[in-house]
Amino acid sequence: MPFFPEDIVEHLDGSGRGIIARTWSEQPYDAPVDSLDDPMMRPLAKGEVGVQDQFTGLRRIVSDSTLRLVDRSLFVRGDICKKTRSEDAQSGAVLNVHVQIQVRHAITNMSVDAWFEREEFRPHQSLLLGDYVLCENWIGQVEEVFNEALMVSPTAQMQPVYELGGRFSVGDKCFPLPEPDQHTEKPKEPTDIIVKVTPVAAAISWSAVNQSLDPSQAQHIPRPKRFWSVNDFPRVSIMRGRGPVVGTIGERVLFKDPAKAFNLGILPVIYSESDSKNQITVDALMITNTRTRVEVLWQDGSREWIPATDLVPNLSADDYECWPGDFVLWKGEEEKKVAIVQSVSFKDRIASVRWLGTEGAEAVPMLELDPLGSSIVDERQLSVFGLRRGEHVLLHKSGTTNGLSPPLVPKVGELEEWVHEVPSRAADGTMEGWRGELTNVAVKALGFDISRKSPTGTLSSVQMSGDLIGQIVDVLATGEPGRLAASSTGEPSGIDWFGEVVDLTLNGDVVVELPSSERVVVPIERCSLYRDSDDDQWDGDEALGDPLESTGSVEGEMDYALNADVWEDVDDDEQNDWSYMETDEESSGDSKRNSAKMTMPGAWPSSPPSGNGALLLLPDDKNRSSEDLGSPLKASLSIEPEQVPTSLEEDEQEESGTPWTRFEVLPQSPVDHAFYLVEPVQPSKNFMSRLAKEYRALESSLPDSILVRAYEDRADLLRSLIIGPSNTPYEDAPFVIDWRLDSSFPQTPPIAHFLSWTNGNGRVNPNLYEEGKVCLSILGTWAGDKNESWNPARSSLLQALVSIQGLVLVKEPYFCEPSFEKMRGTEEGTINSRLYSEKAYVLSRGFVRRALEIPLQNLEDEIGWFYYKRGNLEKVIKDSNALITRSLQGESNADTMDDAAISRLSAGGILSLKRMLNKLQQILDARE
Repeated sequence: MPFFPEDIVEHLDGSGRGIIARTWSEQPYDAPVDSLDDPMMRPLAKGEVGVQDQFTGLRRIVSDSTLRLVDRSLFVRGDICKKTRSEDAQSGAVLNVHVQIQVRHAITNMSVDAWFEREEFRPHQSLLLGDYVLCENWIGQVEEVFNEALMVSPTAQMQPVYELGGRFSVGDKCFPLPEPDQHTEKPKEPTDIIVKVTPVAAAISWSAVNQSLDPSQAQHIPRPKRFWSVNDFPRVSIMRGRGPVVGTIGERVLFKDPAKAFNLGILPVIYSESDSKNQITVDALMITNTRTRVEVLWQDGSREWIPATDLVPNLSADDYECWPGDFVLWKGEEEKKVAIVQSVSFKDRIASVRWLGTEGAEAVPMLELDPLGSSIVDERQLSVFGLRRGEHVLLHKSGTTNGLSPPLVPKVGELEEWVHEVPSRAADGTMEGWRGELTNVAVKALGFDISRKSPTGTLSSVQMSGDLIGQIVDVLATGEPGRLAASSTGEPSGIDWFGEVVDLTLNGDVVVELPSSERVVVPIERCSLYRDSDDDQWDGDEALGDPLESTGSVEGEMDYALNADVWEDVDDDEQNDWSYMETDEESSGDSKRNSAKMTMPGAWPSSPPSGNGALLLLPDDKNRSSEDLGSPLKASLSIEPEQVPTSLEEDEQEESGTPWTRFEVLPQSPVDHAFYLVEPVQPSKNFMSRLAKEYRALESSLPDSILVRAYEDRADLLRSLIIGPSNTPYEDAPFVIDWRLDSSFPQTPPIAHFLSWTNGNGRVNPNLYEEGKVCLSILGTWAGDKNESWNPARSSLLQALVSIQGLVLVKEPYFCEPSFEKMRGTEEGTINSRLYSEKAYVLSRGFVRRALEIPLQNLEDEIGWFYYKRGNLEKVIKDSNALITRSLQGESNADTMDDAAISRLSAGGILSLKRMLNKLQQILDARE
């Protein structure tokens, strides 16, 4: 059984329990080198996990075979999960989490051998980071807390310390504060203990106003103040964020009934100093064990309570996964319709849906459903399509709406600018900015001066036990006794305008739990989604995305060892001289067939000299000999022959009089080019020199299944057509990418735009985005290995094109996603890969239809020749029908199909494919 972060485990050798901190599967593929500071942070090998001891905090890396799973307490409402041992691969949505806990006294370790319901407890501290705060018709979140912590030494000396961040807990052991101007030897073990932690002040960001108020009234309600002292806490009401209120190993809690601990024999501890009347009563308890059960809504509509240890998080749900109660957008040929999911057959990939505003249900393929409604949600992402369990909403007054048509839901919330401020300290070590202001508010509440310059206070640090490397907490220390009394927050009764989505009904309504725990059912049009601090779109604009974002890229790309001098810049005197492109006459033969068609933009000669200039040999290029190339290039080829197959038979390759010419420079760029409206670059001599070399490489070395068109009037633009390789989900499908070279090329990589024809039904490949992004290291759109990035001296357009065909359009595209590569060979990975390939196959058949129905400029003749004259449209239809027949007959285990990229289809895949084949057959019939 795989482990996941936050799993509670037991060492089989009896050495105790721990919490999983790191796993091999969630480790980035480019994990950092070994850390000398923390052994826990070295890269993990397969089968290793990082574990932190439950009580001592000791961190170490061990084999997962030495551990036993005790509890899996990581689930919260809205999470997606699967069963660990079941032939049924459907997933479920977490509805509720029931946790029982065992506790002991945080100081004395006194305990009873009994299990308690977590609802019997409350958090030890009244205010925690991330808490939702309601006050004066506003909702906000706690951004920072200033705490007073009281340390007690073995001699009962009390030392108050004050810190930002809330890192101290009752029962924590720590080393004593260093005495000023004294050089005492540090003890080998921590001797002091934290006996009291009290919030003194908090910084709260207020982000949304009560939406049930009349707009004219709401706009005049002032935003509450930013800083709140302990004296003000009773004025605010608290609602814990997403997840359990109580129930984490090591969490400090209190019985809601103060007498219960006493009745159980768990007695408080009283600390007092001999020379002081100050007494501290410690009744805090620590959670030592949990056992968790989860209520799950399965895709087929059934509900079940199940032990959490029998579930695993489903971290790889595809774009089409949905559950009963979810809104989905169905995309047909001529229309789009909103529906509510009633049930889902995971095996058949068919969903039963109820059209919005109707009563009847209809079965539709999941491939035709969009649970995110991406094509109707505004581009700035100021609204969402439907709601999800576990989200928080603001409720509009009964009889009013959120202003949008169901199921669109507006996002409400504005993160205050001050939250983004980077922490900083003044020269004397004191905090600056709003954190400094919060400190001042706290000091005022404490009633004494605690600055660096004050004789009663000093800046210092406390080293905590718990790590191999130790944990340092910066504090303010004072010799005065801690005298602050804890203050509770207000009760959330009467707040009926904010809550958590706990369920979705089959007619589209939303079940909301209010802060008082009361549940109400409201129509979705009365809801607005609360944008908390985890929302990555706070600024209200659609994120353009970091070009180096860690999603959807191949892990390793072809590294063609082109010699640096191949691409070196030529002198100015050579800019109009083709001689530098010429090579040995013995290697020039085959490239002459294209040379007469090549014309360089601008003032370049209309008929460049012949010569091979070969820069890359493809394994399947049957017309070329490896003798034409030196050994460095020959040895560097890292792909198998079947990875870059040609789609044309040898006798079909570039027949005389056919439009199938691999590379050609045309007079004018097409107006349907993705970058046609972008201002043309003013090419420099170096730009044109490099462009000539790129053209020569494309002319001589493109495989016959890739076409490239360049343009005399726009030296910065190109268009490419890549035919999907055989025995992949993309076989015989056209993939068109438009290219732009900016003025700094080749110092910067070419810019690619993929023409996605999925009709908004998701990506056809993890590396090919619907909005046109092509995610590859060589294009600078993926933060891969440095050696895979664009290098002006050795990278080329040819390399980028062949990388896309050979390493993106692959047999198992699911594993192109780096985070999924580690699932290869697992049952879950096999199932997910098969379903992804099914989606890719069906969608790419639609690419054939799109290319024939709406021809692309400059490629109309080539596409028509490939699909009509060469019979590939008929082949696509024939192959698809054969696949449907095999799937219906259950022949997926036939020996001849063991190595097929698509061995069978689900019932939903068959239904979607049949609809597409009907359209393709109509196109073929009309042509004949």
